[in-house]
Amino acid sequence: MKILKGISFVVALTLITIGCNAIKDCQLVDDTNFIVFALFDRDTTSLTESADFSSITMEDLNLRLVGFDLTQRVDTTLSLFALPINTLDTVATYYFESNLGLDTMEIRYNSQYYIFFEECDPATRFFNLEVVSHTFDSVSVVNDEFNNEIIRNDEIFLD
Repeated sequence: MKILKGISFVVALTLITIGCNAIKDCQLVDDTNFIVFALFDRDTTSLTESADFSSITMEDLNLRLVGFDLTQRVDTTLSLFALPINTLDTVATYYFESNLGLDTMEIRYNSQYYIFFEECDPATRFFNLEVVSHTFDSVSVVNDEFNNEIIRNDEIFLD
C-alpha cells in the first residue's frame, strides 16, 4: 500500500510539473514597434549629446509624438529616446524640432506576422531597418531589429 501511495505521489507531481510547463505566456515576445535613437557628438563620437526638443512629429500618421509646452518648467532635453513606428506601413518619416533647428529622417523596415504560441494572438516582427534619408550631420544604424532587448537602433551624430 505504501508503494502504491508513493507511485501515485510521483505520478501526480510529474503531471503537475508538466501541466505547469505547458502554460504559454503570450507576453514572452520581445519584439516591439519602437525605434530607439541615441544622440552623439560628431567630434567625439563616444560622448552622448543632448538636444532640447520642442516637438517630434511623425508624418505618416500625422501624429505629434513629443510636444512640450515650453512655458512650463519641463526638461525637454533628450539624448536617448524611443519613438513608435508606423505599423500600418513599412516607411516612417519623423520631424525633429529642437534648439538646433528642424531635422527630418525617413526610415524603411520590413514586417512579418508570426504565431508565437497557438493560444496567443499573432505577433508582428519588424526588422531590416534602414535610414532612407536624413538632414542630421550623420546617422548610423547599429541594430536593424526592433526588439525590447536592444539598447539602440540608430545613432544620430550632431555638430
